[in-house]
Amino acid sequence: MRIVSLAPAITETLVLLGAGDELVGVSVYCRDYAPGKPVVGTYISVIWRRLEQARPDIVLLQDYVQRGLYEELRRQGYRAYILPLPSSLHGVAENVAAVGAVTGRRLEGLVLAEKLEDEITQLGETKPEKTMRVYAEYIWPDYTTRMSPGALSFADHALRLAGAENIYAGEPRAFVEPRPEDVIAAEPEAVIVSAEKLMNLTKEKYLEKTPWIRRLRAIEEDKLIMLRGGPGQDLAHPGPSIIETTKKLRTLLKKYRT
Repeated sequence: MRIVSLAPAITETLVLLGAGDELVGVSVYCRDYAPGKPVVGTYISVIWRRLEQARPDIVLLQDYVQRGLYEELRRQGYRAYILPLPSSLHGVAENVAAVGAVTGRRLEGLVLAEKLEDEITQLGETKPEKTMRVYAEYIWPDYTTRMSPGALSFADHALRLAGAENIYAGEPRAFVEPRPEDVIAAEPEAVIVSAEKLMNLTKEKYLEKTPWIRRLRAIEEDKLIMLRGGPGQDLAHPGPSIIETTKKLRTLLKKYRT
C-alpha cells in the first residue's frame, strides 16, 4: 500500500507498526518520525503536484485542524481517512488500532494499542498525590495562534497523569484560546510551553513573544518548561510518544515540588 500521512502522530504510528517503507509522502512536521520521506504538504495544505507524483492509495489525516484539507482531498478524488482528535490518552491508543486496521496491519495495531493502554494504566496507578496548578499552551509557528488544552483533550489527561492540575480543566472542549487576564488570575505554579521543533523556540524567545507572562510568579521563580517538539517533547502530539512526554513532565514537575 502506498500511504501519505499528513499528521505526525499518524506517521509515528505507521513507523512503529512497521509500515514505514509504505510511506510515500508526509507533512513537513512529520520529518522527526520518518526522516528522508518526501514532503508533500503541511498541516493545512498540500503541494498538489507532489501528492499526484506520490500516487497514494490512501491519505491519512487528523481531525480538528485538518478537517478542511480532508474534505478538499475527497473532492479531488483521493481516498482519504481522518482520525478523530483524542479526548484522552485512551483515544490515542484507539487511534493506533484504527491506523493498523485501515492500512492492513490490524494485529500490529492492536498489540501496540494494548501496550499503550498498559502504560496509561501504570501512569494512573503511580500518579503523584500532590499536584501543581499549571498553565499549558501550544504555540503555532506563526507565534500568534495559541491554544491551551481543555477537559476534552488528550493533553489534559496527560497533564493529570504527570501530576499537574490544568487551569483550563473545567472547560468542556478540546482547546481553549487563552486570555492573559484569565491565566494571571488563575495563578499557575508552573508554565508549560509546547512548540514545533522547527521553531527552535528558546525560553528567551518565548518571553520576548509573550511579555505579559512575566507577571506570573511561576516565571519569576523560573518554573517554565519548554517542550521543543519531536518524540517525547510535544504535548500537542496525539501519538504513541505522548506517553514519553507525560513521563518527562512528571519528572520535571517533581523537581518544582521539592
